[in-house]
Amino acid sequence: MIYNGLTLFADFESYYSSDYSLTRMSPAEYIMDPRFEAICLGVANAADDPPTLIDGPEIPTFVRALQERQHSQPIIMVSHNAQFDMAVMYWRFGFRPDFIIDTIAISRTLVGPLVASHSLSSVAQYFGLPAKGTVVKDVKGMTRADIKACGLWDQLVEYCKHDTWLCREIFHKMLDGISRDELILHDLLTRCTVEPVLCVDRPMLEEHYAEVVESKRQTLDKVAAMGFSKAHLMSNPQFADVLRGFGIEPPMKQSTRTGKQTYAFARQDREFTDLLEHDNIMVRTVVEARLETKSTIEETRAKRFLAISQLGFPHADGTTRENRMPMPVMIGAAHTHRVGGTWDMNVQNLGRKSRLRDALYADDGHTLLVVDSKQIEARFVAWFCEQNDLVEQFRDGTDVYADFATTVFGFPVVRKQHPVEGFVGKTGILQLQYGSGWRKFQGTVRQQTRETPTPIELSDQMAMDVVGKYRNRYSRIRDKWSKCEAALTVMKDMPGPLDAKGMRMGCVMFHKELMVGPTGLPIRFPNLRFIEGEDGERGSWWFDDGNMPRKTYGASLLETISQHCCRCIVLGAAVRLEAPMGRLGARLVHSAHDELVYHVPIAAAEDARMWAQLEMNRPPSWAPDLPLDSEVGIAVRYGDAK
Repeated sequence: MIYNGLTLFADFESYYSSDYSLTRMSPAEYIMDPRFEAICLGVANAADDPPTLIDGPEIPTFVRALQERQHSQPIIMVSHNAQFDMAVMYWRFGFRPDFIIDTIAISRTLVGPLVASHSLSSVAQYFGLPAKGTVVKDVKGMTRADIKACGLWDQLVEYCKHDTWLCREIFHKMLDGISRDELILHDLLTRCTVEPVLCVDRPMLEEHYAEVVESKRQTLDKVAAMGFSKAHLMSNPQFADVLRGFGIEPPMKQSTRTGKQTYAFARQDREFTDLLEHDNIMVRTVVEARLETKSTIEETRAKRFLAISQLGFPHADGTTRENRMPMPVMIGAAHTHRVGGTWDMNVQNLGRKSRLRDALYADDGHTLLVVDSKQIEARFVAWFCEQNDLVEQFRDGTDVYADFATTVFGFPVVRKQHPVEGFVGKTGILQLQYGSGWRKFQGTVRQQTRETPTPIELSDQMAMDVVGKYRNRYSRIRDKWSKCEAALTVMKDMPGPLDAKGMRMGCVMFHKELMVGPTGLPIRFPNLRFIEGEDGERGSWWFDDGNMPRKTYGASLLETISQHCCRCIVLGAAVRLEAPMGRLGARLVHSAHDELVYHVPIAAAEDARMWAQLEMNRPPSWAPDLPLDSEVGIAVRYGDAK
């Protein structure tokens, strides 16, 4: 265990109704709503003692006893979905555990795609534990007093205690599979939500939200004048009929989830985005409208940011403060173990130019430090594939993007002087390492530069030339795709999931339907199989991600390896930085992709910069010769810390 302290398992039961629930509100809005009522709290120790029920009115007394005990002994609290339970514990009752463990995060990390859901019920079923109860459905819309009055109290008590017991049993079944560093990481990321620090510029958010809404309104007015409604844009079948009305057969693609044909109406679908340059202005208009209307994430996030920023969260100094923003991430959200967005906020995807990013800033007397691992996937792939010439270029500080562009265009490229050629070189290095074909590469370049001052449209022949020159020059990366394809066969044909004769490839090991990363985390490929193609087409590898089939192949497996290992490098740095940053009075407040965000006292900013670069540039023990580098930005606003 992390501490030699008191470990408690906790589960809250709270009031909910048809119009007041976590299905209709973010957890922050739900917990801080005036209607919130903690009906009861189930608590269990780490031994086999039966769980205890703390009645709602007695929870403050229980919390005061915990706070007294904290003076002499650390308190570790374990919950299934600790982002919720520990937020209730802190936001409503003022208690901050010394360490937080989340069994839903451990389940996503260890069990992963073996289950369709990581709910308490689903994970309990996976481990063969007694089923979760159902009485909570019967008390919908009932307060604690209502539940007692209608005779359901005893059933709810047993339900709550059973949930607490299930959490403890699940924890004991998974504890041996999770490392100390991984648990520390989970605690750090959970506190980014539970203990919000980042401030919010509400006037900027309000302005941004109004702009987004107005832009969408103007778009809908345009299509309404053409005789189409919002429904025509939002519905795939109806939008397909709109295109057919213009004599255009809707573009199709194979769904990566179902393997069946579906409409290709996304921003990354080249045949669809080509319609933005159609001769008929009405076609261009409806396609633009479709893309803008379907992209509701900015509107949704801005609205949610505004709602949450009005709530009053507790602060470490004992006060309650508004204009604070929790930064919730889902641990183990991706197959590669990268974290993902949650709470309908997707703080993992705040673009460099996002007004939402600009609206977040540091508290008085503090600044934000953002440390980003430079080109980490390209560096890792070169190292993993033993593309030693590229590795040495990274080590020497060569501009590898410009150098590849020089190979492509046949003259010395300097990116500041040759932005078009430099962009092609950069996109080639970052995308072609994962086996991208020329059409996809051509579409990526076109899409990413569409709204820039210099849009880039590569001819078919030019796109083919870039791909060919990449594969010729970086032949060891190209050859690794086929070796990864062979690894899929190994994972399929091995006799057992942990067979001692697993196949090693660099820093990862392959077993039956399982890859083990360099830090011991499992990446699972349940029901891995190869499905032969039809009519002479090449077959495909598939595995089950919960209830959904997912496609993979050699170059895709290389991408999985790369993203997982880069995750281990970046978040491993976060674990190592906990102590030195803590001594400076700084703390982690957010993690997005390859960057870590710290809230730092202004006086300690330069010391924090030194520590951040030291740890982010430190190669892991399993890749001591991997050349890493990082960039550090320091500014009061998140958007300025680039």
